[in-house]
Amino acid sequence: MPSTEWPPDLDLLLPTVEVESGERVVWRRGGAATFPDAVRAATAVPTVFPPVGIGGRHYMDGTAYSFSNADLAAGLDHVLVLMPLRSLLSDTALDRELAALDPHRTTLISPDTDTVEAFKTGLFDPRIWITFFHTGQRQAAAQAEEIAAAWNP
Repeated sequence: MPSTEWPPDLDLLLPTVEVESGERVVWRRGGAATFPDAVRAATAVPTVFPPVGIGGRHYMDGTAYSFSNADLAAGLDHVLVLMPLRSLLSDTALDRELAALDPHRTTLISPDTDTVEAFKTGLFDPRIWITFFHTGQRQAAAQAEEIAAAWNP
């Protein structure tokens, strides 16, 4: 990581799950976790990376609580929801999570059909991550105008 400090101009929320209780814990600037520890905990995908110890407790990826954690963005002017694993979540569950947000101010980004097909070859196989990178680059270029319009109405 280029810095060990929380971004000063960004109200960044990093959702995690406390392993023992199953409770969602959201880390932010000024809290008990250092920025690197909070990032590691928020990306500690079960069965892929071990839980991260913070203050004598252990935390894992917040998707164990909610795939989107979109409820944390309720009330904000603009929301960009990144759902890289949307194909693993039922539309009903996602609709329920997004219902708390203003649909006119929410942009959902999730893998397109080509990327979902690539996922089927081995989501956690580092030998094919470059494939995901390239499909993501192509999709980002295709959706750039839509995203820009959402942020600059």
